[in-house]
Amino acid sequence: MTGEDQARPSTGYIFPQTEENMSRWRKWWRVANIEQLVTFFALGALSIILMSMIAYSTVFGQDLGENIDFFRNEGLALGEIVGSWFEMFFYLVGAISLLAGAFGILDYVGRCISDVLKSSYLTDSTFWTEGKLYAVAVWLLVALNIASILFFSSQPLVLLLAQSSLSGVVMFVYCILLIQLNRRALPDAIKIRGARLGAMIWAVLAFGVLSALLVYSQVGDLFGG
Repeated sequence: MTGEDQARPSTGYIFPQTEENMSRWRKWWRVANIEQLVTFFALGALSIILMSMIAYSTVFGQDLGENIDFFRNEGLALGEIVGSWFEMFFYLVGAISLLAGAFGILDYVGRCISDVLKSSYLTDSTFWTEGKLYAVAVWLLVALNIASILFFSSQPLVLLLAQSSLSGVVMFVYCILLIQLNRRALPDAIKIRGARLGAMIWAVLAFGVLSALLVYSQVGDLFGG
C-alpha cells in the first residue's frame, strides 16, 4: 500500500521486568481478556445458540440428511417459512462466513511461513523481503487449494472432512508447543499458570484423543478393518 516493505521478521522480544512495564502489561492483558471474552466466547456462543434455535424451530425431527444436505434443506425450509429471499440470504451468509475463514487462514499461514523463512534462512537476503515471501506463500496456497478443488470436484465434501480432521491434529501439536514456549521462554511474572495452564493441558488431552481416534479410524479403513 505504501510502496515500501513495512513487515519485519521477528524472533521475539521480552520486555524488561520493571514495575512500569509490568503495569503496562497488566493493562494490555486485561484488554486482551475482555476482547477475547466478547468477540470469541460471547459472540461465538451467541451464534451457535441462534443457529441451533433456527435449526430446532424449522427442521427438528425431519430426516434431511447430513452435512451439506442438511444445510441446503434448512435453507429450503427457511425459504418456505420466511420467503425465497431469505433462503438466498441464508446461503449468502454461509458463503461469506466460509470465505472470511479462508482469508483468515491464508493470511495467518502466509505470515507464519514468511516470518520463519526470513528470520531463519533468508536473513541476509536483500531481494527476499518478508513482504515478497508473504505474497509468494499466499499465492502458492491459493494455487494448491484450486488444484485440490479441481481434483476433488466430484466429492467436495472430502475436502471439508479432511480440513476438519487435520485441524484437530494441528491443534494438538500447537497446544503442546504453546505450553512449552510459555513455560520455558517467558519470565515468571507472565508465565501461564493456574486455571489457564489446566485449560491448556485439557486442550492437549482433548485434541490428542481426537487425533488418536482419527488415526485409528484411518488405519482401520486402510487395512479393511
